[in-house]
Amino acid sequence: MFKNKSLCQSLLICISIFMFSYIFLRVVFMVRYGKKITDNFLRAYHVYAQSMSKNILYYIDNIWNMEEVLGAQLKHDPEKVLKPVFPAYLKMISNKTKGIDNIAVLNGRGEPVASSEPYKDNSFLDDEYLRQIAIGKEKIITGLEKSSINPDQNTVKIVNTARLDGPNLYIIVSEINLDVFSQHISGVIDERDLLFTFTDEKGAVVCTNNSILDEHLIMYDKYYASSTEEGEKTVAASGVIHPLYDGQKRIFLSFPVSELGWSCWIALPYSSAMSNLYTPIIYDVLFLIILLIYYIYADISLKRRIIQPVTQLRQAAAEMMAGDYSVRTNIKGNDEISLAAEAFDKMAESVEQWQDVKNRFFINMSHEIKTPLNVIFASVQLIENYKSITEFETYKNKISSQMKIIKQNCYRLMRLTRNLLDISRHDNGFLKINLGNYDIVKIVGGITNSVKKYTEAKGINLVFKSDIDSLIMACDPDMIERILLNLISNSLKFTDKGGTITVNISAGEGNLLLTVKDTGIGIPRDKLDCVFKRFKQADDPFKRNSEGTGIGLSLVKAFVNAHKGDVWVESEMMKGAEFFISLPVRLVESNDDDKGEQTSNTGSNLVTKINIEFSDIYSGINEENI
Repeated sequence: MFKNKSLCQSLLICISIFMFSYIFLRVVFMVRYGKKITDNFLRAYHVYAQSMSKNILYYIDNIWNMEEVLGAQLKHDPEKVLKPVFPAYLKMISNKTKGIDNIAVLNGRGEPVASSEPYKDNSFLDDEYLRQIAIGKEKIITGLEKSSINPDQNTVKIVNTARLDGPNLYIIVSEINLDVFSQHISGVIDERDLLFTFTDEKGAVVCTNNSILDEHLIMYDKYYASSTEEGEKTVAASGVIHPLYDGQKRIFLSFPVSELGWSCWIALPYSSAMSNLYTPIIYDVLFLIILLIYYIYADISLKRRIIQPVTQLRQAAAEMMAGDYSVRTNIKGNDEISLAAEAFDKMAESVEQWQDVKNRFFINMSHEIKTPLNVIFASVQLIENYKSITEFETYKNKISSQMKIIKQNCYRLMRLTRNLLDISRHDNGFLKINLGNYDIVKIVGGITNSVKKYTEAKGINLVFKSDIDSLIMACDPDMIERILLNLISNSLKFTDKGGTITVNISAGEGNLLLTVKDTGIGIPRDKLDCVFKRFKQADDPFKRNSEGTGIGLSLVKAFVNAHKGDVWVESEMMKGAEFFISLPVRLVESNDDDKGEQTSNTGSNLVTKINIEFSDIYSGINEENI
C-alpha cells in the first residue's frame, strides 16, 4: 500500500485511515449511546408517568368517594337537596376539597337541583354522558368541557350517581379547576425542561405544567395516545416528536391512564436528553481538530526537517557521484539528519581535499617520472654527440659524467617504483616482515656510519649515539635500513649546510627508542599530525626544498607498525625536528648461528640502497670511495 509513496503521502494515508476509523467508531458509539440515553429516559419516566397517573387516579377516587358519601346522604334523605341550606353545605364541601370550583346535584334528566356556586349554563352534562348513566354506569369522568359558572374557562367534570328507590336518581357533578390542578402538577415536577401533560380521550389538554401548549400536542396524541394490553401489562407508546409550540424536538412518553381513557404525556427536549452526548461530541471534534493541526504541523516539520534535508543529501550525493566534490548541503542543526548532513559535508570536504591531494600527487608523480627520464634522454643525446670527439681521455671523461647522471636518475626511478610497490603491498595486506634476532645497535650504527660520506658531502654533521652497547631483538634489517635511510634523507633535505643530524638509541622497559634529530627548518605545529599521511609532501609547499613524492614518511610508519611499534615527531619552526621510533624488545625463534649477525648493510649492497634512497638529493657515490 505504501510502496512508492513519499513520507508525506504515507503520513497522510495513515492519519486519514486513523481519522476515518475513529469517526466511524465514534459514530457507531454515538448512535448506540444515544439509543441508550433514550432507553434510559423512557425507562425512568415510564415509572414517573405511572406514579403521576396513580396520583391523578387517587385524587379522582377521593372526589368519587366524596360524591358517594354525599349520594348516601341523599339516599337517606332525598328531600335534603331541596332545603335552603343545602347549597351552603355543597359550598362547604367544595372548599374542603382542593381543586373543585363547583359541586352540583342534577336530577335524572340532567337538570340542576342544587349547586355550590351560581351557574350560568344549565347544561352540566352532554347527552352522551346522560345516556351512559341511563344504561347503568355510575362513575364517569368527562373530557375537557366548558365550566358552568364561567363559560370562558375549561373544566373536567367528575360524575357519580345516587340511585333512589325506583327509577329516580341524583347525579352529583364536581367541576375541577384545571389551573389549580396544573399548578399542583407543576409543584410536583421540578424539572424545568420536562413537559408533563394529561390529555383526555379526544387529545385535548386537561392539565399541564406548561400553560402555552397549542394544538400540536393534540394531533400527536391522536397517533400515540392509544394503548395496547399485553396480558395484565399496559404498554405505553414512545418515540421522538418534532417541534411543538416552541420549535424544539422532544423525546416523549405517552402513558395511557386506561381507567380514565386519558393519556399521561412526558416530553423532554432532545437537546437536554442528549446533553450528555454533546460533551463527548465536542471532545471528539476538538480531538479531530487537534489531530488535523498536528498533521499540518507534522507535514510542515516533516518537509522542513526530514524531506528537504534528505532530498538535499540525495542531490548532493548524486552530484558527488557525478564528480563534483565541491558540493555541500550546508544543513545545520542538532537533530540526527542535520548531524548526518554535517558529517556528509565533512566527508565531502575530506574527499575534495583527498582528490586535490591525489591530483597533486599524480602531477608530482608525473614530474618525478618525467624529470629523470628527460635527464636520461638528454644524457643519451649528449653521448651520441660525443662520437665526434677524437681524443680518448676527453671522450672518456664526458661519457663517465653522463653515465653518473643516468645512473642517479635510474636510482630515482628505482626509488619511486619501489616506494609505490611497497605502498601497494601495504594497502593490499601483502607487505611482509621477515623477523630475525639481530643486534639493533650494530645495524643502526653501521647504517649511520655508512651515510656519513653522504652527509659530509653536503656539509652536514651526522652523529650516532647509543646508551647501550648491544641489544639483540627481533627486527627486519631491510625495513630498519629503509626506516633509517628515509629519516636521514628527509633530515638532509631540510637541514642547511653546517647543521647536525643526530641518531640516538636508548632502551627502556621492554622498548627500544630510536630517534633522528636535525637542526633544520622544522615542521609547523599544525602539520605535525599529518606528516605521516600519504602524499602530504605534495600538499606542503614549504617542504619543496628538494624533490619528493610525499610517500616516504608514510612508508616509515608502515614499516614501524609492521614491527608492532609506534612513530611520532616533535618539532618547532626553525629549531629542527625530532622523529621518535618506539619498538618492542622481543625475540623470535631462529638459528643460533644467525643471532646477532647482519650482513645486508655492508659493501656495495648498502651503497646501492643509500644511492637509491638519496637519489633525489644528489648524485650517488661510487662504491670505490666507500
